[in-house]
Amino acid sequence: MNTDQLKQILQDQRSRRLAKKSTTSHPGKGMSWKTFLTLLGVALISIGVFIVMIYLSKPGASSTPAPETAIYPATAASSAMAPAPTSTQAKVCTHIPNGRLHVRFTPGEGSEVRGYLAESENVQVALNNGQLESQIVKGESWLRLLSPVEGWADARYICGLH
Repeated sequence: MNTDQLKQILQDQRSRRLAKKSTTSHPGKGMSWKTFLTLLGVALISIGVFIVMIYLSKPGASSTPAPETAIYPATAASSAMAPAPTSTQAKVCTHIPNGRLHVRFTPGEGSEVRGYLAESENVQVALNNGQLESQIVKGESWLRLLSPVEGWADARYICGLH
């Protein structure tokens, strides 16, 4: 073998080693690209499943209609003993086209925002012993929402309470 052939063999070996290192792992990281991509794929699938579960848990997202009549007819005695409803339906009324309403962790403008609701979106407002669950903070009334985002919203922007 001559010197040029040996140099070529060494260069080919170095190239293969570098190619193998760059595709299998980073020095000091300990995780191969294949493992990383597999974990990333699993994470993305998990997020997708989580989003679908949230969508299906929203009122009205189910494909099966709720039964409209009870199996046993209500009597005067049984309706008097029935527990008070825990929520009532309402709508978001910001009166701004494409407006958004802040839903906060606790009542009051100083609380962190938990999520947003769109103009005309249906919401479930919490009831406590048949009364709207509300608090007054700095002269403003706040209502506790149960869905689609749980938290507190300024009562001025909730309308159509049933």
